[in-house]
Amino acid sequence: MDPDDLRREPLQRLMASRARLRAELIPARRFGAAASSSMEGDLPRRARALWRLLVSRQGGGAVFSSAASLLKTWWVRQPWHATSELLGHAVVEEVSPWVRRHPVAAVALGAGAGAAVAMARPWRWQVVNAQSRRMGRSVGRWAVHQLTQAPVQMAIAAAIATWLERRQPSRSD
Repeated sequence: MDPDDLRREPLQRLMASRARLRAELIPARRFGAAASSSMEGDLPRRARALWRLLVSRQGGGAVFSSAASLLKTWWVRQPWHATSELLGHAVVEEVSPWVRRHPVAAVALGAGAGAAVAMARPWRWQVVNAQSRRMGRSVGRWAVHQLTQAPVQMAIAAAIATWLERRQPSRSD
């Protein structure tokens, strides 16, 4: 294109705008996300089978797959994502051999921890109660903010349309 062409500047602005839009819609992969191209790569064998079953369902599978994709995208963008992935892999590597050698002790330890939490009743503590009230307000604000977003509204509309389509009796013409 000729440098004196009047279309050059608007074309450059358009290309820059597209690059910004692409960067916003397709975020760069972070730690842990590069290891697997899909959600299946991070799951154990039985969970992968369940995942394939849920995604393969007609109608609801598309909605479930879209919701799962949105959830995964949200999780990848969280500040604690890389730390929790690293910690999770370290725990699996360190704890799995012990659990395989001592399964009864692992179950007993889990039951003991559950009983300790049930006896301590942390949900009744004043500090936890105040935090949960504060978090409830912020979750409400977050939910209202999400409901004003076009992609969320489209997902809700698609889910309602799918549900209404299933409710209508099939017509045999």
